[in-house]
Amino acid sequence: MTLSSLLRITPRLTPTAARRTTRAVSSATNTPNTKSLDSILIANRGEIALRVGRTAADRGIRVTTLYTDPDSRAQHALSSPFAFNLGSVSAYLDGDRIIEIAKKEGCQAIHPGYGFLSENSAFARKCTEAGLVFIGPPYKAIEDMGDKSRSKEIMTAAGVPCVPGYHGHNQDPAFLEEQADQIKYPVLIKAIKGGGGKGMRIASSKAEFQAQLESAKSEAMNSFGDDNVLVEKYITTPRHIEVQVFADKHGNSVALGERDCSIQRRHQKILEESPAPHLPDVTRKDLWAKARSAALAVGYEGAGTVEFIFDNDSGEFYFMEMNTRLQVEHPVTEMVTGQDLVHWQILVAEGAKLPLTQEEVEERIAQSGHGIEARIYAENPEQGFIPDSGRLLHVRTPVTSDDIRIDAGFVEGDDVSAHYDPMISKLIVRGANREEALRKLAAALEQYEVAGPVTNIEFLKTICKSPDFIAGDVETGYIEKHRKELFAPKIIEEEVLAQVALACLHRDIGSRMPQSAGVAGSAVGFTPSYQERQLSFTETAGPGSSDGSTFNVRVQQTADDTFNVEVGGRVFEQVVSHMDASSHIVTSFFAHTRLDTTVIRDEDTIIVFQRGTQYRLTVPRAKWMEKALGMKDVTNSVLAPMPCKILRVEVQAGDVVEKDQPLVVIESMKMETVIRSPQRGTIARVVHRQGLSTSDAEPFTMFKPTVARTAFKALNTARPAAFAASRPAAAFARPLSYTPALHKKSNDPSNDPIEAATTRAPEGASGEHEGQFARTDESVHIEYPPDSEMPAQPVVQGRGGMHFKRTLAQFSLEKKVSMVTGGARGLGLVMGQGLVASGSDLAIVDLNKDEAVTAAQSLIDQFRKENPGIEDTDMPTVTAHYADVANPDSVNAALTEVLAKHGQIDNLVTSAGFTENFDAINYPFDRMQKLWGVNVDGTYLFAIGVAKHLMERKAPGSIVMIGSMSGAIVNVPQPQAPYNAAKAAVRHLAASLAVEWAGHDIRVNCISPGYMLTALTRKILDENPQLRDKWTSLIPAGKMGTPEDLMGAVTFLLSDASKYITGAELRVDGGYTVT
Repeated sequence: MTLSSLLRITPRLTPTAARRTTRAVSSATNTPNTKSLDSILIANRGEIALRVGRTAADRGIRVTTLYTDPDSRAQHALSSPFAFNLGSVSAYLDGDRIIEIAKKEGCQAIHPGYGFLSENSAFARKCTEAGLVFIGPPYKAIEDMGDKSRSKEIMTAAGVPCVPGYHGHNQDPAFLEEQADQIKYPVLIKAIKGGGGKGMRIASSKAEFQAQLESAKSEAMNSFGDDNVLVEKYITTPRHIEVQVFADKHGNSVALGERDCSIQRRHQKILEESPAPHLPDVTRKDLWAKARSAALAVGYEGAGTVEFIFDNDSGEFYFMEMNTRLQVEHPVTEMVTGQDLVHWQILVAEGAKLPLTQEEVEERIAQSGHGIEARIYAENPEQGFIPDSGRLLHVRTPVTSDDIRIDAGFVEGDDVSAHYDPMISKLIVRGANREEALRKLAAALEQYEVAGPVTNIEFLKTICKSPDFIAGDVETGYIEKHRKELFAPKIIEEEVLAQVALACLHRDIGSRMPQSAGVAGSAVGFTPSYQERQLSFTETAGPGSSDGSTFNVRVQQTADDTFNVEVGGRVFEQVVSHMDASSHIVTSFFAHTRLDTTVIRDEDTIIVFQRGTQYRLTVPRAKWMEKALGMKDVTNSVLAPMPCKILRVEVQAGDVVEKDQPLVVIESMKMETVIRSPQRGTIARVVHRQGLSTSDAEPFTMFKPTVARTAFKALNTARPAAFAASRPAAAFARPLSYTPALHKKSNDPSNDPIEAATTRAPEGASGEHEGQFARTDESVHIEYPPDSEMPAQPVVQGRGGMHFKRTLAQFSLEKKVSMVTGGARGLGLVMGQGLVASGSDLAIVDLNKDEAVTAAQSLIDQFRKENPGIEDTDMPTVTAHYADVANPDSVNAALTEVLAKHGQIDNLVTSAGFTENFDAINYPFDRMQKLWGVNVDGTYLFAIGVAKHLMERKAPGSIVMIGSMSGAIVNVPQPQAPYNAAKAAVRHLAASLAVEWAGHDIRVNCISPGYMLTALTRKILDENPQLRDKWTSLIPAGKMGTPEDLMGAVTFLLSDASKYITGAELRVDGGYTVT
């Protein structure tokens, strides 16, 4: 919807009523002494700025908008050619600057929207003094109604009933506690200048009064700059019912119906409806009359809302406060009256009379049915409705109509800022009656899809299906009262998991480059085949989830678009499936049904929409991978759910805390949030002290490790994508059975490097360096084959006594052709640079062809830069190629293409086994039991392909397998320990191949990156000292150490370089060389 296309609300009116509307508006427009506005400045942001702008544009009024640095690309900032940057985050509160811009731009009026300066009497007064029309009430009315104590006095004098309480100026904590004692508990502590639920706390007993008072005052000061509060009797079963009023400069006042806003969280509304259900008509009319009296008593003009507390038990109502602005929920009233309230605001500001009389308003309300609004927030209901932020990766909205309206401040691709209110949009529906309106709302919510930040859409759906809500039995404590029902665990059906797995597979297939025609599958010894895949997904944990269960799915492709899928023992055979990449929709034809499922991937989080329900899943990440990515180990820690400030720390190291006991109190988005303990335990450390600010995913407190990890798993998922590192990763989806075929079981475990924790090789006479071998992990089950199954080739003798040579330092790479897998970034890119600098031509093989092309060009550019004047004939040849190392056909095609480009391959370095379809530990452990009991994938495929080529050429060559990446390369999930069974597996493979190919002059090594690359860089730098200051240019700034330790930082990020490189000593992890 464009700025000028104001959403027009068409009420169900009789012809007579329609004629009256025309006459009324015409009369107001032609009222004497009115002055039309032709330019206004909107002093707000988001959806309300767009909402006001639409009406203004519809009336031909020029609109000037404002934005801050975080909002520079927000929709409201882009909606007008007259947009001005206020600067910092808080600049929407800079009234003087806003008035200055309005005057400079020739604006006649300022519309404040809601929030920010909308109820700031000083700002309204300054506008008037500056000759600007403030589109709102007079500043004196704002001042009187903004002071909760003064407003109570005015209402009492006007005959409007008020809740019993203390509204005076004495703010002594002890005195306020005495007042609370007299009022009787429970009591409501409320900021005098409050609004929007901020600065409000309920004290249920005398014991908690002072703590709640302190919290209310703190939040009030942060939000309003005033910590004065009032204390009132808290109605135990209240409803929040408010009346929309309008008044003009001519003494006219109307009530445009009431709204029931009882469904709230954190004292803030999320569902509003009109008319209020089960409200006796006599009470309704009395509410309207009292609201009009309130407006007249304060000399009101423009739009306002008089809020009442309705006691469900007694049927009585009490004045609560008057909001002197347009409310967030005003569209509900627009739905049931057919009136544009922003249009009314402008008319009143121009001096016109109200368009309708009270009788005309009531006639329209009687004929317009029922309206309901649902606020769509970026927040996590399962984590206490903590606000969320981030990019909207996917937005699909219901189709709008006269009865379905969406007021939004964001579109797909926008960022929901952590600096402001997290409301994304408002969904408003209208029906002939409440039952029909509820059906329409539920249906519209099922069509509403938002991926990115966590939202409350699923929670809103649950409320709409709640029997008591459907019956209209509502109160402000509804959510807490129905917590068990509203937060019940959601069952994930097998079809959902099947669709997610198929989506992952479709994405992998779609990412593969088309293979050259004529590339035979047998080119390097394989025939085309479809590989079975196993994927794992973890349900996003939270109080309402089933416990963060992990689900395993097996997928076997049987034809181009046909799959067999197994989920939890249930098998779906011959599922025909395809995916529309542009819409993220997977369409699959199962034997029993057809499913259209939207699947969005955001790092480790998968958001799924199927048949009106949203699911959030997480791809498990192994501990070794978390360490490889530089993630902190935050097991047994409570993390910050968002960027925030620490207001109070409630515990200290050594404290034993109970479940739900407060740990810290934080402030973010002008809201206080209490972070509670997920379980009973002992505090080991308090990380941040009071007054400090912290980013999201930073730990607040650390517990001693006796606390169950599942509790923290639930607590730390407020932002699943941000908190992937906080989840205890399952190192193995199931126990790993590893059979070392080249090593006979020894009766003496001390001589067995597999069973011994650490076994060192003695230093040889020629000065070879010591090495460490794999240590076993408790998750690994060691099985030894019988002698009859041992390979016939000679066994490498005595691993414990083997000597190692720094073979890479002896390599001659001049005029050779080297191939690096995963060579487009990080470790592979640095290795490729080293190979080129050493005189080798290079083939970069990577899953991402575009990145490989970029990397190849960067290497060529860098080489030319460092060798000015070099002839083209002397330049290295660097090419880029696509390959999915998990797919034999793709590997075959890549090898064939490399040979076509270079004519030969002399060296292979398998630097990375990561692929798009390699989701941490989501590889099938049974898939390729091809060789010596080890699951082998890309390493084996590339190695035998290159070896076959070298044998056919009868040429010597070298193949290097990288130890620290072996967990990825051989599909064995790697435990956190740097020396482990995964590396042992790849070393056995290397040794076996080395024995088999030694007679063909093919050297096979399995060496850690620290050892290999330190040796390589030392060789290059020793032979080419002029490169010492130049060749780190491709490495990101701040990521590398000295040139001698070039790979130190990179390998550390990849998990464990510090274990290999200690000063000048090279520590070898057991590389094999057989010559």
